[in-house]
Amino acid sequence: MIEPLDDYIERIRPAVERYVGSHIRDRDDSAEVISYVFLAITRSWANFRGDCPPEAYAVRVAANAVKNYFTRIKTKHSLEFSLGEWIESFQLQQTVRDVGPYQQLESAEWVATLMSEMEACCSPMEQGVVKMFYQGMSLDDIAKLTGMNASSVRSHFLRARKKLLAHLLVANPELLGGREIVLQTAKRLAVAEPNLLSKEESAALFDSSCKETNEHLRSAMLKLAQHLGGIG
Repeated sequence: MIEPLDDYIERIRPAVERYVGSHIRDRDDSAEVISYVFLAITRSWANFRGDCPPEAYAVRVAANAVKNYFTRIKTKHSLEFSLGEWIESFQLQQTVRDVGPYQQLESAEWVATLMSEMEACCSPMEQGVVKMFYQGMSLDDIAKLTGMNASSVRSHFLRARKKLLAHLLVANPELLGGREIVLQTAKRLAVAEPNLLSKEESAALFDSSCKETNEHLRSAMLKLAQHLGGIG
């Protein structure tokens, strides 16, 4: 007779945790894989017919989860290496199109400064995606070139953009037209679109001591991005 699922999970949990922990040293990653193992067991438990010892079944699920984890890690590192090569060989186009919130882009020199600032706050993968975009590639084109799906490319692009915007406000606001221009834009939008920024985002934006890694600040800057194009 197959034991109740809750009893089974409680009994084999220590064994699963030891097995996964012995293969994956990163604590957060290990916890994530362990959670996946128990989710997979829960979803498949109704189909388990006892054709192997329950303990072996749990280890088999855990082994597959660990294998999938290292496959993802290998793919991620491969993409980071590929994009790292792109960054090393990257050269800005002589004619730069105005894109996104940066409608004041007038020269390759300005963009080069922007890319230099990005290196201080974005991961190699995020840098690669943004630099490909500035070369004139669409997000779909980037997805095809790197092998990532389109949603992942978009996620890297948006994450890089909000990191960069927050970094510029804190470290080099002149590239945004100056801190006062950004705050004036926020005040103007607060009247026109009072629900655009949350209280936490607004507080972070107007706090001069706020760190660029603050997620509320990053979120606020991303929301303001499309309104910063008119900065002179």
